[in-house]
Amino acid sequence: MSTFVVALSDAQREETEALQAILGDDFCLQKDETTGRPLIRLNLLEESPRVELSLYLSLPPSYPEECPSITIQPGKDFPATWRAPLLEFLKNEMNSMVGTPMVFELYTRAKDWILEHSAQLESEDIDKVMSQGFSATSVVEKTKQESSFSISSLVEEREYGTPVTKETFEQWRQNFFLQFGVRNKEKEGSLKPTGRQLFEENRLVETSEAGDIYSSEDEE
Repeated sequence: MSTFVVALSDAQREETEALQAILGDDFCLQKDETTGRPLIRLNLLEESPRVELSLYLSLPPSYPEECPSITIQPGKDFPATWRAPLLEFLKNEMNSMVGTPMVFELYTRAKDWILEHSAQLESEDIDKVMSQGFSATSVVEKTKQESSFSISSLVEEREYGTPVTKETFEQWRQNFFLQFGVRNKEKEGSLKPTGRQLFEENRLVETSEAGDIYSSEDEE
């Protein structure tokens, strides 16, 4: 608590002392430079998700019979779109608690509001990611269908062959004779006798001729 003197009623003093004991460094009692009233600053920090803000409550002399003035100072990672609805929510809560000390209750309800809306924000992010995931799945399925169609076309072409036309037949005919001629040359080359075969054939011929000569002499 600040050391400078702030005009407080007994009820206000008791409440601020209790707040100091409970909140520690998250509580600060100041003097409103504009109105001279006691100004309470409450620092809110949520770790998951990490959101920071400060609540400023200016206490009128008749507080708690009269609602304090409240302002919100956004801190780190506090969505700008939350400021107006949170402020309206806290003002409605104050109106329902007139006549009783309400600062700590406003602090806890503000934290609850942040947690609730953080959960909604996370849920929206998850829905968005899931929606993108389904879109990606659709793309994958489409790709699979296109691939399946291409494979089916190849299988069908393999099963039923290429349609015969005048042009395809002429191309086949040219390829056939070209391959046939090459194979004939290869066949002729493979049938050409080797040197050993020629030598053995010559020996057979000479032996045969010699046999014929001996046969003729015997007959004489």
